[in-house]
Amino acid sequence: PNVTPVVNNIAIIQLNTTFTASMPATARAINPQSGTRVFRANAWSQPGNGMTGRVAASTTPISINTQTTHDITMTYTAGPNAFGGTMANLLDGDGALFLLGPAIGSNMNPATSLWIGTNMLSDGIAGNPQTRNGAGWGYTRMGSQSPGIIRNNGGVAPPCTQANPPAPAGCGLVTDFTGTTIAPIPGATSTKFMYAYTTGTVSVLFTGTQGGLPADQLLTGMGYDTTTNGFRNIGLVAGSFTLRNSAAGLRNGHQIIGVNMQFAPEPTATTALIGGLGLLGFIARRRT
Repeated sequence: PNVTPVVNNIAIIQLNTTFTASMPATARAINPQSGTRVFRANAWSQPGNGMTGRVAASTTPISINTQTTHDITMTYTAGPNAFGGTMANLLDGDGALFLLGPAIGSNMNPATSLWIGTNMLSDGIAGNPQTRNGAGWGYTRMGSQSPGIIRNNGGVAPPCTQANPPAPAGCGLVTDFTGTTIAPIPGATSTKFMYAYTTGTVSVLFTGTQGGLPADQLLTGMGYDTTTNGFRNIGLVAGSFTLRNSAAGLRNGHQIIGVNMQFAPEPTATTALIGGLGLLGFIARRRT
């Protein structure tokens, strides 16, 4: 569970989550393929690995304007061993955004009241995890967002004076959301476009405007593939973007996920034999 202020956003002021993440999925729920979770070096064009259409470890799979005022450009750059593949990341639980801004408070009297809205992030169905990232190459997944509400006479703590981490403690958080319900906030549907994990670098560039203001953002994640004291350390990153459809129209969003894994070396045959003989000797001594 997490409650945190959101800074430098024109509408969202607080994010509450009780998400549970797990991975990988046993199999895709939609269009399952054999070998979905295969990871190997330089296997970017293996159809059975969910990678159909990819021919190189370094590529720009997408550079489009998806019917909105935002452009999305995603770039994959090869890293150590060009290692990667597909592995579905699942997310269950709930989340809520608290909204405050011109669109919410345009009709209020700032001297006497404060209007705040909340919008749910999930489908509201417990035990129904959704595929969120890394499940394929250009693999799509539909999602939904439940309707929210707007209330008046709310309270918000003083704004944050520091962005990362937000400070001072408690800044920007909603302190009261018990006022009268004023109006509903419509729900939304979305299509998420997922791409594969890599030990290389992924960058997703978002350009355009939002609410009449510049909204350029660049997300970058870098993977790795190293060995330390016999352990193999693998860091994987994957990009994705979302096309969201609501009463406000079509909007793009962009995301990057990162996963850190460590693999212990497999015991050699000699080590396993010695371990087995030692265990047999211990058992024999106990029996005598």
